[in-house]
Amino acid sequence: MVDSNTVVITFDNVGHCVSTYGISVDMSQFHSFILDNGQNEILTFPEIPEYMLNCRELPVSLQSKSHQPWHGHLYKCSGKRANDTHYVAILSVQGSAPPCEQLQNIYDNMPAALFEFRHDENELPNFSYMSDYFMQLFGKDTVDLNKQIKDFFKLIHSTDREKVHISILNAERKQSEWECEFRVDNEDSTKWVYGHAIPVVSDIGTRYIGFLIDISAKKYLELKLIKESTIDPLTGAYNRRYFIEELNEELIRHHHNPQFHVSLLAIDFDLFKNINDKYGHDMGDMVLQTISKLIMKNIRKTDCFARVGGEEFSLILPNTNSKAALRIAEKIRSLVEKTNINYQGLTVSITITIGVASTDSGCKEVKHIMNRADKALYEGKESGRNCVK
Repeated sequence: MVDSNTVVITFDNVGHCVSTYGISVDMSQFHSFILDNGQNEILTFPEIPEYMLNCRELPVSLQSKSHQPWHGHLYKCSGKRANDTHYVAILSVQGSAPPCEQLQNIYDNMPAALFEFRHDENELPNFSYMSDYFMQLFGKDTVDLNKQIKDFFKLIHSTDREKVHISILNAERKQSEWECEFRVDNEDSTKWVYGHAIPVVSDIGTRYIGFLIDISAKKYLELKLIKESTIDPLTGAYNRRYFIEELNEELIRHHHNPQFHVSLLAIDFDLFKNINDKYGHDMGDMVLQTISKLIMKNIRKTDCFARVGGEEFSLILPNTNSKAALRIAEKIRSLVEKTNINYQGLTVSITITIGVASTDSGCKEVKHIMNRADKALYEGKESGRNCVK
């Protein structure tokens, strides 16, 4: 933690002032340090890299007419490559500062990829600084790249590139903080990464100073919990809660665009109790699992198949009118009728009855479309089962 009497100034590998922390300081009025060596030598900022070739720490002062002199130390923080080297000045009115070894140890062991991203006028966006942890995070010799943004995007999972690109553009447009979660392809594995950066605005453009950290463990746990909260553990279909949420979302989309119809299939296994009574619940579970997998294999990725009761299932068909929904329902009914389920030497078959409802028949609300589908399902049961109504 930087106290109220301390300022921390960072410089890149050519002596350019990158950032200040602690006391708000207008660095535009400063161009040099005074060396506290008894001779009051002047060390200009561009001279820092050459002057510190053979040393890692210098006692320095920063003085102006508007404040008390700050005394402290200038440290060289070396990366594994020459252009990774940067310099940090820690100054205070008391002149106290941590030892150089402590500061270097913090940089070397921090589990984050530190960076500075620049997008100056008339120049391509690029990383003007990357810490060594980039290589651990991305599994490649990242720091040796040309540090162009296009090279960085090649390391991002293809599905997430557009999201990251848009997040960067929005942050630059608003000159606001940037943050994003995305995946990176790390050799044979995929990692989740969280990035956060703050803007520093100047006359020549905006630079972002920030970090990237590995959040894979947290993210995979989060995704696991989400899956457990939305998936029926026996069949792998969605559960009732998720089904209601999705149906509501699809109907909202229909309200915004009446040409976008939504259909709902209410599916019930015929005489399912007979299977449990005759063969036992293990066979009943196998029937539910087998037929559920069969249906999920034969629907679109955009469809939502859910277990809403014991042997009661529903299928949401986005962008589907009633005529198309009837064809889909009949296809599913026929596939189930032709399927034999084998379990521990026994073979059984089962049929299903399906009730169909759609927004093009006047159903506009969740309750209405579910009631219409259930009513059609009941009519199918009354008329002999193994049919579509």
